Amino acid sequence: MAFYMSGEFVVSPQSPGRERHSVYENETLVIIIDSEAGYKGTPHSHTWATMYYVMNGEGRARVGDEWRDISAGTLVMIPANTMHGLESKTAMKVFEVQCNCPASFAEGVLGRAIAAG
Repeated sequence: MAFYMSGEFVVSPQSPGRERHSVYENETLVIIIDSEAGYKGTPHSHTWATMYYVMNGEGRARVGDEWRDISAGTLVMIPANTMHGLESKTAMKVFEVQCNCPASFAEGVLGRAIAAG
């Protein structure tokens, strides 16, 4: 499928203060993250690249050992195998894309099995 309407995204509360709206196709996981002010994610890494685009709000992003302030219009590119994370200073909406993401990881995010291609 090439087009997804908002009702077709899988909605999952990730943790208190954060909710994900996700879709997965062709090894690409797309997530819209809604986080409340004060949310602090746990820094982590994985073997595929990730991109964050801040749609609204303000926060901080970690890439490797560096933290930077981010706000609407900020694009953050994260190479594979690099520690990264997000913190929200205000309510924040972030568009996230994970490239070459294995189906097994996406299944955990979506909470369901991925049909074989």
